[in-house]
Amino acid sequence: MITKVPTYFYENIYKVDYQNLKDKGIKTLFFDLDNTLIPYDIPYLPTEVISFLKELEKDFKVLIITNNNYRRTKLAVGNNFNFMAHAKKPLKKAYYKALALTKSNVWEVCAIGDQLMTDIIGANKLGIKSILVNPIDPKSEGIPTKINRFRERLLIKKISKKDPNLFLERLIDFNAR
Repeated sequence: MITKVPTYFYENIYKVDYQNLKDKGIKTLFFDLDNTLIPYDIPYLPTEVISFLKELEKDFKVLIITNNNYRRTKLAVGNNFNFMAHAKKPLKKAYYKALALTKSNVWEVCAIGDQLMTDIIGANKLGIKSILVNPIDPKSEGIPTKINRFRERLLIKKISKKDPNLFLERLIDFNAR
C-alpha cells in the first residue's frame, strides 16, 4: 500500500518545504507538467512559474517529466528547463531515464506531481521520494486523466479504510475532484 501513497502532500508547488527536502539530501526535483505546473489548457509556463523554478535551480537540478507529447511540452517549457516528454509514467523506465538525464541517484530525488496513478506510484516504485499536490484545474483535464481521477478516488477510499492514520497524514487534503 505504501507504494501508492506519497511521501508528502502539499497544497501546491509553492507550499512545498524545499528547505526540508534540501536538508534531507534531495538535490534533484522532477516536476510533472500538466496540472502540477500549469493547467492542461494553458500553452506556456507563466513568468511566475519560470521565476519560481529558476529560483529552485539555485539549490536543485530541475527536470520536467511529463506523459504529454513533445510538441506540447516544448511549447510550454521552451528553453527554460530540461524536460522529458512521452515519459510513460508510472513505468519504472521513465524514472530510470530521468535519473540518467539528471545524473542523479534515487535517494537524492523527489518527484512532484498531481496524480497518484502516474506521478506518485511511478516514483515510489523506484524508492524516489514523492510529493502529491492538488491539481491546478481539474476541469481542464482530458478523458484519460479523468479515468485516472476515478481510479484515484477508489484507491484513496481503500487507503482510508486500511490505514486511516496514513490517510489522515498524507491524503486527507488531496482534492482530485
